[in-house]
Amino acid sequence: MPRKHAKSGGNGNAARATSQEYLDPILDAAEAVVLRDGIGRLTLDAVAKKMGLSKAGLLHHFPSKSEMVRGMVERHVAQ
Repeated sequence: MPRKHAKSGGNGNAARATSQEYLDPILDAAEAVVLRDGIGRLTLDAVAKKMGLSKAGLLHHFPSKSEMVRGMVERHVAQ
């Protein structure tokens, strides 16, 4: 599961919104990599490169490729 980002104070809804602000662009980039290269070539390195992030920066949000794929699936199920 992707890590959540919390702002101080609030009722939790702000934390979820803030989390999605960070996660949606990463998941968009991951989906673009899958569409371009296929799921077999989805790597954290490829997504980090597409985002202009370091791999460490990406790992802060998604600790593994499987967690990133889970985030992509969960986002589509929720839509």
